[in-house]
Amino acid sequence: MEVKVAEILFLRSIERHKLRYVTLVSDGDSKAYNRICEVVPYGEAQIEKEECLNHVGKRLGTALRNLVSDCSKRKLTLGGRGKGTFTQKAIRKLSIYYSRVIRSAPTAHEKQRAVLASLFHCYSTDNNPQHQFCPVGKDSFCFYQSALAKKETPGPHSVHIHTPLNRKLLHSYIYPVYRRLSDPALMKRCQLAATQNANESLHNAIWTKCSKEKFYTRRTVRFRATSAIAEFSAGPIWAHKKLMEAYGLATGADSTRLARQRQQKRLDDSQYAAKKKMVKRRQQRREARRKLLAELQEAEGGQAYGAGIA
Repeated sequence: MEVKVAEILFLRSIERHKLRYVTLVSDGDSKAYNRICEVVPYGEAQIEKEECLNHVGKRLGTALRNLVSDCSKRKLTLGGRGKGTFTQKAIRKLSIYYSRVIRSAPTAHEKQRAVLASLFHCYSTDNNPQHQFCPVGKDSFCFYQSALAKKETPGPHSVHIHTPLNRKLLHSYIYPVYRRLSDPALMKRCQLAATQNANESLHNAIWTKCSKEKFYTRRTVRFRATSAIAEFSAGPIWAHKKLMEAYGLATGADSTRLARQRQQKRLDDSQYAAKKKMVKRRQQRREARRKLLAELQEAEGGQAYGAGIA
């Protein structure tokens, strides 16, 4: 279905909208892109393929969990509870690191270095520091490079490395995964920082009105899909009014009231989500201030003033 839809959209873009699409954002499935390259909608003009960052960000976690499972079948233990092993918590953290760096680094080369830095930084120990890929400078996230830039002695790795990995045990297994997922060609397709969030949200709106698990007539499917797209783009009130006019139906008081209720619920949900994010940001800032104050007090010899302190 996606292949056919992509073909229709690209072939009619000039005739209907007087424009050419220059990129195709996909989730890793190349069938739609290969089909567009076959039909050649714009002659010699090439179409670039861009990756969805959300889907790319999930690949590392999936690959590492599959790696642990495959090694377990071969009687090789990469997981477990020991320090430096591949626990589920460590895999989750590494996946978060990977997702962050491919979003934050601007160029493909910097993305590749940042991905490798997220791995080698976790390998580091006091006897064998592995910070060659970490960014340099006083503002570097890497405590080692930051200390060197400030001409200070770096602190112990046991304190600053929050996801330690045993290099001797893991490197030969996980490095090929990182090398594949930091390939320059893949990183170049992530430079646009594109996502399919809007598409997924639209799909959810359509499937809510027209479930994939039930049979509907063609007329019902077209009406409900049109209704969902109109509501998604312009809101329930406008969509209700225009659809009633297009289908020659009378607009009743009850249907208008329900449309207003749906639109108000949409606004309330949006405001609530924004409020939750704002509360979370305040909590993070408050926690950061608390940690900074605790570090300053510790450096000065402990708390000097407080309830119950003589």
